[in-house]
Amino acid sequence: MIGTFINFDRWLEAVNLLKSQMNSRKHDRHFNSLSMFFYERCNHLHTMVDKKEYFDSRILNNMFYILENEFFALDYLKPKKGLEIRRYRFLSYSMRIIYYTIGLYIAEITQDFLKDLKDMNPNIYSFYGGDIRYQDAKLVIKNETITYRKHYKKFRKMMRNEVNNSDDNTIVIRLDIKDFFDEIDIYIFLDKLDRYLKSNIKLKYNFNSLTIKEMELFFNFILNSGIPQCDNDVISSCIGNLYLKFADIYIAEEIEKTKDLIESFKIIRYVDDIYMYYKKTEY
Repeated sequence: MIGTFINFDRWLEAVNLLKSQMNSRKHDRHFNSLSMFFYERCNHLHTMVDKKEYFDSRILNNMFYILENEFFALDYLKPKKGLEIRRYRFLSYSMRIIYYTIGLYIAEITQDFLKDLKDMNPNIYSFYGGDIRYQDAKLVIKNETITYRKHYKKFRKMMRNEVNNSDDNTIVIRLDIKDFFDEIDIYIFLDKLDRYLKSNIKLKYNFNSLTIKEMELFFNFILNSGIPQCDNDVISSCIGNLYLKFADIYIAEEIEKTKDLIESFKIIRYVDDIYMYYKKTEY
């Protein structure tokens, strides 16, 4: 059961996160999107989802899997630049809250891991258009934590400054992963979490084989592969960024083996839009 690692307090955090995004539509046109318009019209659910009875009867015991009229996910296509299209996933109001609940759980259990990783690799910078974090065991919800502009501008500024300060010994490699969210392997992701999370964290948050199985079941239910790419979905961006943290670890380890060739390096990444800067040694 999903209730083995998700509780009502976490559920309320997800409810408040989604409601904050809906309220942001009044002053931020970025939130004028299909899902936010639809969610605003789910009036019959707005006064229900934050009740414990709703959580206990539908979520705690996995009943949502059979309530298909209320909990569903649908594919739709959205045009990109040129002639390309991007596959998006529309999650119903209540399904989006479940997804956010699981995403917030992942965000909290990985906070120490991300801090340790930043201390170990100060030359790696990553952004994802949000800042999902906990302070004193409470989710921080502010305008800058759920909108992308501040983070994207910081990424662009840092990337351009690095280019302007480079010299003839600098090599810049740009990478972009095609259909990134569709290609995320949830099995690999959860296995990496299991390997890298500290034992005390896994014990504290009940992250074990049963939890992993429940999350695999959920992701397979809403999508056959990858993680859902939804409009205004700071949770998918957060998970996608975390997924590539393991690639950051691998790259840093490989660079460590070539100290005689590389004098310094820096990686600046906005989810899967990656810029790698290498300064060659005189050798």
